[in-house]
Amino acid sequence: MALHMYELVTQDSGTSGWIAHAGGIGRLVQARGPWLHKTYPEKSVFKELRMLLAADGIYYCRRTFLDEQKWKEIPWEDDVNDKTTLDYLIDILLDIPSYLEKVTRDTALFPAVTPKSRAHYYAVREGTIRLLEKLDLGQKTWKSDFTHAFRQISPKGSPLAKDEETESSSGEETPFKTVFYFTDMWPAYELCTYNTAVILLVSLYHEFSEKLNEQSTPPFFISPVQEYGRQICRCAEYLLLDIHGSRGWINFTFSATIAYCAMDEDSVEAKWLYTVCKRNSRSKGFGFGEFALDRVTPFSEWMRSRQERRRATTSAEQAPLGIRSRGEQNVGRLHGIWSTHTPAGLPPRAPPELVSNVRTDAEP
Repeated sequence: MALHMYELVTQDSGTSGWIAHAGGIGRLVQARGPWLHKTYPEKSVFKELRMLLAADGIYYCRRTFLDEQKWKEIPWEDDVNDKTTLDYLIDILLDIPSYLEKVTRDTALFPAVTPKSRAHYYAVREGTIRLLEKLDLGQKTWKSDFTHAFRQISPKGSPLAKDEETESSSGEETPFKTVFYFTDMWPAYELCTYNTAVILLVSLYHEFSEKLNEQSTPPFFISPVQEYGRQICRCAEYLLLDIHGSRGWINFTFSATIAYCAMDEDSVEAKWLYTVCKRNSRSKGFGFGEFALDRVTPFSEWMRSRQERRRATTSAEQAPLGIRSRGEQNVGRLHGIWSTHTPAGLPPRAPPELVSNVRTDAEP
Protein backbone atom coordinates (compact mmCIF):
# COMPACT_ATOMS: atom_id res chain seq x y z
CA MET A 1 0.00 0.00 0.00
CA ALA A 2 2.85 2.38 0.85
CA LEU A 3 4.58 1.69 -2.48
CA HIS A 4 1.30 2.30 -4.28
CA MET A 5 0.87 5.71 -2.64
CA TYR A 6 4.53 6.56 -3.35
CA GLU A 7 4.00 5.89 -7.06
CA LEU A 8 0.87 8.06 -7.09
CA VAL A 9 2.78 10.97 -5.58
CA THR A 10 5.96 10.68 -7.65
CA GLN A 11 4.58 9.58 -11.03
CA ASP A 12 4.82 11.73 -14.14
CA SER A 13 2.70 11.63 -17.29
CA GLY A 14 4.69 8.73 -18.70
CA THR A 15 4.71 6.31 -15.76
CA SER A 16 2.06 4.00 -14.34
CA GLY A 17 3.88 2.15 -11.56
CA TRP A 18 0.90 2.69 -9.28
CA ILE A 19 -1.09 0.31 -11.49
CA ALA A 20 1.39 -2.51 -10.85
CA HIS A 21 1.30 -1.89 -7.10
CA ALA A 22 -2.51 -1.65 -7.07
CA GLY A 23 -2.64 -4.97 -8.90
CA GLY A 24 -0.23 -6.49 -6.40
CA ILE A 25 -2.34 -5.35 -3.46
CA GLY A 26 -5.41 -6.70 -5.23
CA ARG A 27 -3.86 -10.13 -5.68
CA LEU A 28 -2.94 -10.26 -1.98
CA VAL A 29 -6.48 -9.37 -0.97
CA GLN A 30 -7.94 -11.87 -3.43
CA ALA A 31 -5.71 -14.63 -2.05
CA ARG A 32 -6.91 -13.88 1.49
CA GLY A 33 -10.56 -14.06 0.48
CA PRO A 34 -13.46 -11.85 1.61
CA TRP A 35 -13.82 -13.65 4.97
CA LEU A 36 -10.55 -12.18 6.28
CA HIS A 37 -11.73 -8.59 5.68
CA LYS A 38 -14.67 -8.54 8.07
CA THR A 39 -12.88 -6.84 10.97
CA TYR A 40 -10.72 -3.76 11.38
CA PRO A 41 -7.98 -2.83 10.56
CA GLU A 42 -8.06 -5.28 7.60
CA LYS A 43 -11.48 -3.95 6.62
CA SER A 44 -10.17 -0.37 6.45
CA VAL A 45 -7.48 -1.38 3.94
CA PHE A 46 -10.05 -3.39 1.99
CA LYS A 47 -12.45 -0.44 1.74
CA GLU A 48 -9.70 1.89 0.51
CA LEU A 49 -8.57 -0.71 -2.00
CA ARG A 50 -12.04 -1.05 -3.50
CA MET A 51 -11.97 2.48 -4.89
CA LEU A 52 -8.38 2.09 -6.10
CA LEU A 53 -9.18 -1.12 -8.01
CA ALA A 54 -12.41 0.38 -9.36
CA ALA A 55 -10.37 3.31 -10.73
CA ASP A 56 -7.75 0.93 -12.16
CA GLY A 57 -10.45 -1.17 -13.85
CA ILE A 58 -12.18 1.91 -15.29
CA TYR A 59 -9.02 3.61 -16.57
CA TYR A 60 -7.78 0.42 -18.23
CA CYS A 61 -11.18 -1.06 -19.19
CA ARG A 62 -10.65 -4.41 -17.51
CA ARG A 63 -12.79 -6.32 -15.08
CA THR A 64 -11.87 -6.64 -11.41
CA PHE A 65 -12.57 -9.63 -9.17
CA LEU A 66 -14.24 -7.27 -6.69
CA ASP A 67 -17.36 -7.20 -8.88
CA GLU A 68 -18.23 -10.68 -7.56
CA GLN A 69 -21.17 -10.60 -5.17
CA LYS A 70 -19.30 -12.31 -2.34
CA TRP A 71 -16.86 -9.40 -2.16
CA LYS A 72 -19.80 -6.99 -1.82
CA GLU A 73 -21.56 -8.92 0.93
CA ILE A 74 -19.28 -11.06 3.12
CA PRO A 75 -17.08 -8.26 4.57
CA TRP A 76 -20.27 -6.62 5.92
CA GLU A 77 -22.34 -9.68 6.80
CA ASP A 78 -21.62 -9.40 10.54
CA ASP A 79 -22.73 -5.75 10.61
CA VAL A 80 -24.81 -4.72 7.60
CA ASN A 81 -25.32 -1.25 9.08
CA ASP A 82 -21.59 -0.65 8.70
CA LYS A 83 -22.03 -0.50 4.94
CA THR A 84 -22.37 3.16 3.97
CA THR A 85 -23.91 4.98 1.02
CA LEU A 86 -20.41 5.37 -0.38
CA ASP A 87 -19.81 1.62 -0.12
CA TYR A 88 -22.97 0.93 -2.15
CA LEU A 89 -21.90 3.46 -4.78
CA ILE A 90 -18.51 1.77 -5.04
CA ASP A 91 -20.35 -1.55 -5.54
CA ILE A 92 -21.80 -0.03 -8.72
CA LEU A 93 -18.44 1.41 -9.82
CA LEU A 94 -16.92 -2.07 -9.48
CA ASP A 95 -19.45 -3.45 -11.97
CA ILE A 96 -18.57 -0.89 -14.64
CA PRO A 97 -15.09 -2.13 -15.73
CA SER A 98 -16.59 -5.34 -17.17
CA TYR A 99 -18.84 -3.24 -19.42
CA LEU A 100 -15.93 -1.05 -20.49
CA GLU A 101 -13.97 -4.20 -21.27
CA LYS A 102 -16.80 -5.29 -23.54
CA VAL A 103 -16.81 -1.95 -25.35
CA THR A 104 -13.11 -2.15 -26.22
CA ARG A 105 -13.14 -5.90 -26.86
CA ASP A 106 -16.35 -6.13 -28.87
CA THR A 107 -15.32 -3.45 -31.34
CA ALA A 108 -12.71 -5.94 -32.55
CA LEU A 109 -14.92 -9.04 -32.17
CA PHE A 110 -18.00 -7.55 -33.86
CA PRO A 111 -16.86 -5.01 -36.49
CA ALA A 112 -20.30 -5.35 -38.09
CA VAL A 113 -23.63 -5.79 -36.32
CA THR A 114 -24.99 -9.31 -36.75
CA PRO A 115 -28.03 -11.03 -35.18
CA LYS A 116 -25.66 -12.59 -32.63
CA SER A 117 -23.99 -9.30 -31.75
CA ARG A 118 -27.36 -7.50 -31.57
CA ALA A 119 -28.56 -10.00 -28.97
CA HIS A 120 -25.29 -9.50 -27.07
CA TYR A 121 -25.61 -5.70 -27.12
CA TYR A 122 -29.23 -5.85 -25.99
CA ALA A 123 -28.27 -8.07 -23.09
CA VAL A 124 -25.37 -5.92 -21.85
CA ARG A 125 -27.40 -2.73 -22.29
CA GLU A 126 -30.03 -4.26 -20.03
CA GLY A 127 -27.30 -4.58 -17.41
CA THR A 128 -26.48 -0.86 -17.63
CA ILE A 129 -30.18 -0.04 -17.27
CA ARG A 130 -30.42 -2.07 -14.07
CA LEU A 131 -27.41 -0.23 -12.62
CA LEU A 132 -28.92 3.13 -13.59
CA GLU A 133 -32.13 2.13 -11.84
CA LYS A 134 -30.11 1.37 -8.70
CA LEU A 135 -28.47 4.80 -8.94
CA ASP A 136 -31.82 6.54 -9.34
CA LEU A 137 -33.27 4.76 -6.31
CA GLY A 138 -30.14 5.51 -4.28
CA GLN A 139 -30.26 9.18 -5.28
CA LYS A 140 -33.82 9.54 -4.02
CA THR A 141 -32.88 7.94 -0.71
CA TRP A 142 -29.77 10.10 -0.41
CA LYS A 143 -31.75 13.29 -1.03
CA SER A 144 -34.31 12.38 1.60
CA ASP A 145 -31.60 11.51 4.14
CA PHE A 146 -29.32 14.47 3.38
CA THR A 147 -31.77 17.27 2.60
CA HIS A 148 -29.89 19.58 4.95
CA ALA A 149 -26.42 18.19 4.22
CA PHE A 150 -25.66 20.51 1.31
CA ARG A 151 -26.64 23.87 -0.12
CA GLN A 152 -25.92 25.97 -3.17
CA ILE A 153 -24.10 29.27 -2.72
CA SER A 154 -22.53 31.86 -4.96
CA PRO A 155 -18.86 31.09 -5.73
CA LYS A 156 -16.23 33.20 -3.98
CA GLY A 157 -14.60 34.53 -7.10
CA SER A 158 -11.85 32.24 -8.34
CA PRO A 159 -9.72 31.24 -5.33
CA LEU A 160 -9.26 27.74 -6.72
CA ALA A 161 -8.03 28.92 -10.11
CA LYS A 162 -5.25 31.09 -8.70
CA ASP A 163 -1.63 30.17 -9.24
CA GLU A 164 -0.03 30.26 -5.80
CA GLU A 165 3.48 30.65 -7.24
CA THR A 166 2.71 33.91 -9.06
CA GLU A 167 -0.27 35.06 -6.96
CA SER A 168 -2.06 35.91 -10.20
CA SER A 169 -5.00 34.43 -12.04
CA SER A 170 -3.98 31.54 -14.28
CA GLY A 171 -7.43 30.91 -15.72
CA GLU A 172 -11.06 32.01 -15.91
CA GLU A 173 -13.09 32.70 -12.80
CA THR A 174 -15.20 29.83 -11.55
CA PRO A 175 -17.57 29.23 -14.51
CA PHE A 176 -20.57 28.34 -12.35
CA LYS A 177 -23.28 30.59 -10.97
CA THR A 178 -23.50 28.47 -7.83
CA VAL A 179 -21.33 25.85 -6.12
CA PHE A 180 -22.13 23.17 -3.55
CA TYR A 181 -21.23 23.37 0.13
CA PHE A 182 -21.82 20.51 2.58
CA THR A 183 -22.04 19.84 6.30
CA ASP A 184 -18.96 17.61 6.04
CA MET A 185 -16.68 16.06 3.45
CA TRP A 186 -18.33 12.66 3.04
CA PRO A 187 -21.65 13.76 1.50
CA ALA A 188 -19.56 15.74 -1.00
CA TYR A 189 -17.51 12.63 -1.81
CA GLU A 190 -20.71 10.61 -2.21
CA LEU A 191 -22.24 13.16 -4.58
CA CYS A 192 -19.07 13.18 -6.71
CA THR A 193 -18.99 9.38 -6.78
CA TYR A 194 -22.67 9.26 -7.76
CA ASN A 195 -22.14 11.66 -10.68
CA THR A 196 -19.06 9.70 -11.72
CA ALA A 197 -21.11 6.51 -11.95
CA VAL A 198 -23.82 8.31 -13.95
CA ILE A 199 -21.28 9.61 -16.48
CA LEU A 200 -19.87 6.13 -16.99
CA LEU A 201 -23.18 4.27 -17.23
CA VAL A 202 -24.94 6.82 -19.44
CA SER A 203 -21.94 6.81 -21.80
CA LEU A 204 -22.02 3.01 -21.92
CA TYR A 205 -25.78 2.96 -22.48
CA HIS A 206 -25.45 5.27 -25.47
CA GLU A 207 -22.50 3.31 -26.84
CA PHE A 208 -24.53 0.09 -26.91
CA SER A 209 -27.56 1.94 -28.33
CA GLU A 210 -25.42 3.33 -31.14
CA LYS A 211 -24.20 -0.15 -31.98
CA LEU A 212 -27.87 -1.20 -32.19
CA ASN A 213 -28.59 1.85 -34.39
CA GLU A 214 -31.31 3.00 -31.97
CA GLN A 215 -32.25 6.44 -30.73
CA SER A 216 -33.11 6.38 -27.07
CA THR A 217 -32.26 7.90 -23.73
CA PRO A 218 -31.68 5.87 -20.58
CA PRO A 219 -34.43 5.89 -17.97
CA PHE A 220 -34.20 8.68 -15.37
CA PHE A 221 -31.01 10.24 -16.83
CA ILE A 222 -31.79 12.41 -19.84
CA SER A 223 -29.13 15.12 -19.48
CA PRO A 224 -25.88 14.98 -21.50
CA VAL A 225 -22.96 13.53 -19.55
CA GLN A 226 -21.28 16.95 -19.53
CA GLU A 227 -23.95 18.14 -17.09
CA TYR A 228 -23.01 15.47 -14.55
CA GLY A 229 -19.38 16.50 -14.99
CA ARG A 230 -20.37 20.05 -14.10
CA GLN A 231 -22.01 18.80 -10.90
CA ILE A 232 -18.66 17.27 -9.92
CA CYS A 233 -16.90 20.56 -10.66
CA ARG A 234 -19.36 22.41 -8.42
CA CYS A 235 -18.16 20.30 -5.48
CA ALA A 236 -14.52 21.33 -6.00
CA GLU A 237 -14.52 24.53 -3.97
CA TYR A 238 -15.78 22.74 -0.86
CA LEU A 239 -13.64 19.61 -1.14
CA LEU A 240 -10.51 21.69 -1.67
CA LEU A 241 -10.94 23.87 1.38
CA ASP A 242 -7.86 23.93 3.60
CA ILE A 243 -9.75 22.31 6.48
CA HIS A 244 -9.92 19.07 4.49
CA GLY A 245 -6.19 18.92 3.84
CA SER A 246 -4.90 16.39 1.33
CA ARG A 247 -7.86 14.05 1.89
CA GLY A 248 -10.25 16.44 0.18
CA TRP A 249 -8.04 16.51 -2.90
CA ILE A 250 -7.53 12.74 -2.95
CA ASN A 251 -11.29 12.21 -2.73
CA PHE A 252 -11.87 14.64 -5.59
CA THR A 253 -9.21 13.61 -8.11
CA PHE A 254 -10.80 10.41 -9.54
CA SER A 255 -14.19 12.04 -10.12
CA ALA A 256 -12.45 15.11 -11.58
CA THR A 257 -10.60 12.89 -14.07
CA ILE A 258 -13.84 11.24 -15.24
CA ALA A 259 -15.57 14.63 -15.46
CA TYR A 260 -12.70 16.01 -17.55
CA CYS A 261 -12.91 13.06 -19.96
CA ALA A 262 -16.65 13.71 -20.36
CA MET A 263 -16.16 17.36 -21.33
CA ASP A 264 -14.94 19.02 -24.48
CA GLU A 265 -11.35 19.85 -23.55
CA ASP A 266 -11.70 23.26 -25.19
CA SER A 267 -14.70 24.22 -23.06
CA VAL A 268 -14.43 26.86 -20.34
CA GLU A 269 -15.33 24.29 -17.68
CA ALA A 270 -12.68 21.79 -18.81
CA LYS A 271 -9.95 24.45 -18.91
CA TRP A 272 -10.95 25.64 -15.45
CA LEU A 273 -10.95 22.09 -14.07
CA TYR A 274 -7.53 21.39 -15.60
CA THR A 275 -6.07 24.51 -13.95
CA VAL A 276 -7.62 23.69 -10.59
CA CYS A 277 -6.34 20.10 -10.63
CA LYS A 278 -2.82 21.04 -11.64
CA ARG A 279 -2.49 23.62 -8.88
CA ASN A 280 -4.05 21.59 -6.09
CA SER A 281 -2.13 18.42 -6.87
CA ARG A 282 0.99 20.34 -5.84
CA SER A 283 -0.38 22.48 -3.02
CA LYS A 284 -2.65 19.91 -1.34
CA GLY A 285 -1.78 16.47 -2.68
CA PHE A 286 2.04 16.32 -2.62
CA GLY A 287 1.87 15.85 -6.40
CA PHE A 288 -0.84 13.16 -6.12
CA GLY A 289 -2.68 12.99 -9.43
CA GLU A 290 -0.82 15.89 -11.04
CA PHE A 291 -0.77 14.13 -14.42
CA ALA A 292 -4.12 12.32 -14.08
CA LEU A 293 -5.83 14.54 -16.64
CA ASP A 294 -2.94 14.16 -19.10
CA ARG A 295 -2.66 10.39 -18.93
CA VAL A 296 -3.74 8.46 -22.03
CA THR A 297 -5.62 5.29 -21.05
CA PRO A 298 -8.04 2.98 -22.88
CA PHE A 299 -10.86 4.81 -21.10
CA SER A 300 -9.71 8.31 -22.08
CA GLU A 301 -9.23 7.17 -25.68
CA TRP A 302 -12.75 5.71 -25.75
CA MET A 303 -14.27 8.90 -24.35
CA ARG A 304 -12.29 10.98 -26.83
CA SER A 305 -13.60 8.85 -29.69
CA ARG A 306 -17.14 9.46 -28.43
CA GLN A 307 -16.53 13.21 -28.49
CA GLU A 308 -15.17 13.03 -32.03
CA ARG A 309 -18.22 11.08 -33.17
CA ARG A 310 -20.45 13.63 -31.47
CA ARG A 311 -18.76 16.51 -33.26
CA ALA A 312 -18.99 14.67 -36.59
CA THR A 313 -22.69 14.03 -36.01
CA THR A 314 -23.36 17.64 -35.02
CA SER A 315 -21.56 18.90 -38.13
CA ALA A 316 -23.51 16.51 -40.34
CA GLU A 317 -26.84 17.51 -38.80
CA GLN A 318 -26.08 21.21 -39.25
CA ALA A 319 -25.06 20.86 -42.91
CA PRO A 320 -27.73 21.75 -45.53
CA LEU A 321 -29.61 18.64 -46.62
CA GLY A 322 -28.88 19.35 -50.27
CA ILE A 323 -25.15 18.75 -49.83
CA ARG A 324 -25.30 15.78 -47.49
CA SER A 325 -24.86 12.26 -48.74
CA ARG A 326 -27.25 9.48 -47.77
CA GLY A 327 -24.68 8.16 -45.32
CA GLU A 328 -24.28 11.59 -43.74
CA GLN A 329 -28.04 11.92 -43.38
CA ASN A 330 -28.19 8.64 -41.48
CA VAL A 331 -25.19 9.17 -39.21
CA GLY A 332 -27.19 11.24 -36.73
CA ARG A 333 -29.26 8.22 -35.83
CA LEU A 334 -26.23 6.47 -34.39
CA HIS A 335 -25.61 8.89 -31.57
CA GLY A 336 -28.38 8.64 -29.01
CA ILE A 337 -26.85 11.00 -26.47
CA TRP A 338 -28.30 14.01 -28.31
CA SER A 339 -31.58 12.34 -29.29
CA THR A 340 -35.01 12.64 -27.70
CA HIS A 341 -37.12 10.14 -25.79
CA THR A 342 -38.86 7.32 -27.56
CA PRO A 343 -42.66 7.83 -27.69
CA ALA A 344 -43.07 5.77 -24.52
CA GLY A 345 -40.44 7.87 -22.76
CA LEU A 346 -38.22 4.86 -22.06
CA PRO A 347 -35.55 3.07 -24.08
CA PRO A 348 -36.66 0.16 -26.25
CA ARG A 349 -36.00 -3.10 -24.45
CA ALA A 350 -34.61 -6.14 -26.20
CA PRO A 351 -37.21 -8.41 -27.85
CA PRO A 352 -37.55 -11.51 -25.62
CA GLU A 353 -36.68 -13.84 -28.46
CA LEU A 354 -33.33 -12.05 -28.87
CA VAL A 355 -32.12 -12.33 -25.31
CA SER A 356 -33.84 -15.41 -23.92
CA ASN A 357 -31.00 -17.69 -24.93
CA VAL A 358 -28.14 -15.23 -24.57
CA ARG A 359 -25.65 -15.68 -21.77
CA THR A 360 -23.67 -12.65 -20.67
CA ASP A 361 -21.15 -12.21 -17.90
CA ALA A 362 -22.18 -8.58 -17.52
CA GLU A 363 -24.92 -9.47 -15.05
CA PRO A 364 -24.52 -6.97 -12.17
